[in-house]
Amino acid sequence: MFNPLRNSSRAPFSPETIQAYWTPLAWERPTPPPTGAGDYLRHYGLNLVDTGEAEHQDFGYFTANEQLICAQVFWPAEPVGTTLVCHGYLDHAGLYTHLIRDLLALGQVVVIYDLPGHGLSTGREVAIDSFQEYLTVLRTCFMHMKGHLPRPWHLLAQSTGGAVAMDWMLYPREGDPELMAVVLLAPLVRPAGWPWVRLAHTLVSPFRDYVKRIFTSNSSDPDFLDFLQNRDPLQSWRLSSHWVGALREWVQRFLDAEPCGYAPVVLQGDADDTVDWTFNLPAIRARFRQAEIHMIPGAGHHLANETPEHRAVIRRCLRDRLGAHPAGASSPRA
Repeated sequence: MFNPLRNSSRAPFSPETIQAYWTPLAWERPTPPPTGAGDYLRHYGLNLVDTGEAEHQDFGYFTANEQLICAQVFWPAEPVGTTLVCHGYLDHAGLYTHLIRDLLALGQVVVIYDLPGHGLSTGREVAIDSFQEYLTVLRTCFMHMKGHLPRPWHLLAQSTGGAVAMDWMLYPREGDPELMAVVLLAPLVRPAGWPWVRLAHTLVSPFRDYVKRIFTSNSSDPDFLDFLQNRDPLQSWRLSSHWVGALREWVQRFLDAEPCGYAPVVLQGDADDTVDWTFNLPAIRARFRQAEIHMIPGAGHHLANETPEHRAVIRRCLRDRLGAHPAGASSPRA
C-alpha cells in the first residue's frame, strides 16, 4: 500500500487511515472524503468546501494497472466545464491547491489524481517500468469521467504530466475524448543534463533501484521550497532508476512521433533548471506545429507553485483558454 513516511510519527495525517476507509469513487453520485481525510485536506489547503470555494468534493480511488489511484473531484456552484489536472514526477494532488482554486473560480469541475507510487496512490515508490503505465491511468480516468462530468473538457498538465498528455495526443486511440483545450506547464521531454543522466543511469541501474534525492530550487517561491523539503510528508526522498529507464524509452518514442493536429498551449519559465527547455520547446513545436508557446521570464520549473506574479500569468492563460468557449464547442485540433 503506502510507502512509509520519512517522519511518519510527526505527520499531521494518517495515509493508512485514509486508505483503510476510502471507497471507489462513485462518479455518478457524491463520494464524500473518508475518515481521516480531513487532516490531509487541511494540511494541503484542499478543504475548499470549508472555505466556500467548492460546492462539494468527491474523494476516493479507481483501479488502473492493478493499483488503487487516489482521485479527487472538486465541484463549483455553477459548473461550465471540467478540467483534468495531471501532476509531475514526485508530486501529488496536495501540491496543486493554487491551480485547483483558480480553476474553480472559472467554473471548472476539477479532477485530479495521484500518479501510481505517488501521494496516496498505491504502487512502487515513484517507480514505473514504462510511461505507458501513466497513459493507462489517464485513459482509465477519462473512461470513468464519461457521462458524469460536464463538458467541454480540458487537460492541464505539469512536467511529467505534460509528457503523458503529449503522448496521449501523439498516439491517439479509438474512444479518446475530445478536449477543448490542453495546457502544458513546463512539459518534460528531456531533463536538464540529459547526457549525464543517461550515463549515470547506465552505470548505476544494474546495481541500485533507487538513489538519494537532492532537492533543487525548482521554484522562486521560498515558502513552497520550504514546504516541499520540511513540511510535506508525502514527498519521496529518493529517485527511481526504473523511472529513469522508462523515461529513456519514452524520449525516443516522443522523438519518433509524427506531427499531430493538436494545438496545445505551452507555458515555460526561462529560469527552469529541471528540464532542458532549450531542446524541448523546438522538439514540441516540431510535433505540434500549431502549439502556442509562451515564456515566463524569471519563472522556475514548478509553475503550479511559483510566486504570485508568475502564477498570475498562468491564471490569465486559463481564463483566456477555459473561460471563452461554450459547452459543445470543438476540440483543440488545428
